[in-house]
Amino acid sequence: MSIESLLIKTRQQTAVYWESTGSDGYSGQAFSTPVLILCRWTDIGQLVIDDNKNEVWSRSKIISDREIKKKSFLMLLGDTDDIESSSLEYDNDPLNENDAWQVITNKIVPDLRNTIKVYVAHV
Repeated sequence: MSIESLLIKTRQQTAVYWESTGSDGYSGQAFSTPVLILCRWTDIGQLVIDDNKNEVWSRSKIISDREIKKKSFLMLLGDTDDIESSSLEYDNDPLNENDAWQVITNKIVPDLRNTIKVYVAHV
């Protein structure tokens, strides 16, 4: 079994992903339309370093099928139909979701030949 097939087999969970797109122009954060991603979500607390070089405890580690940007949000085992916001105006705001968690760190780990990339994030 190759590493790639092993990674594909382990990413059997789904999560809703709101990618951070920068500022909304009103001192807030803007997000893309939420999408469903495949991942492996492990609830394991780990000490990680945030953008300000502070040590913080993460709640979970996520291995995903794509790069997850810092300051974006993830919601485990979600579907885009599960989003609690009833108004289309607020669907792009993960802050309206009780189970959405902000990404603290992200990294891309390539294999030795740089043919396979593992995308890891902590929330």
